[in-house]
Amino acid sequence: MSGAATGGVVSDVASPVPTGKTVAYKIALESAAFPAFMQRQVYVEAGAYLEAYVNLYKDASMAYLPRVQIVDAFADPLVAPATRRWPRR
Repeated sequence: MSGAATGGVVSDVASPVPTGKTVAYKIALESAAFPAFMQRQVYVEAGAYLEAYVNLYKDASMAYLPRVQIVDAFADPLVAPATRRWPRR
């Protein structure tokens, strides 16, 4: 798996997977009180588009439902400006 996870353990699973796919990722939360997330770094050339097809499932009662957020690495709200590390290209 490429990407980083925080707040849980990410594992590849063979079921359930979206139609036409062979793998999916499941995050086992470390705590029900804190969110978990997985990051993937993608570079998009100026003027180009990014299409993200995402299937989200939940298997328990959750107050904070699963979601997808696309964040500009240069304006990441989870990283303080003083500690931000700029992506290498």
